[in-house]
Amino acid sequence: GAKVNTLSRDKKWHFKPAMNKNDIVNPGDIIGTVQEMPLLTHKIMAPTGKSGKLTHIKEGEYTVEDPVATIESEGKKTDLKLMQEWPIRIPRPFAP
Repeated sequence: GAKVNTLSRDKKWHFKPAMNKNDIVNPGDIIGTVQEMPLLTHKIMAPTGKSGKLTHIKEGEYTVEDPVATIESEGKKTDLKLMQEWPIRIPRPFAP
């Protein structure tokens, strides 16, 4: 399939953490926010299927591909970024 980048990979966004190092992160938890415009705040969430202890999180300027936080579970580390990729043909989970 085709792949098109809808967000600039070069632009830096200011990330403000909503959690602290050593917090437990579950799928869908809000780990921080990014203010795109005065009236638009994006909530950065832990991805589906990823949980663990937050081993790194820091406020700062990041591109959408830079890791803003790291979680660890059973010795495996996962970087969390400002964006998530999701296959188009797989439905997103939701709470009814």
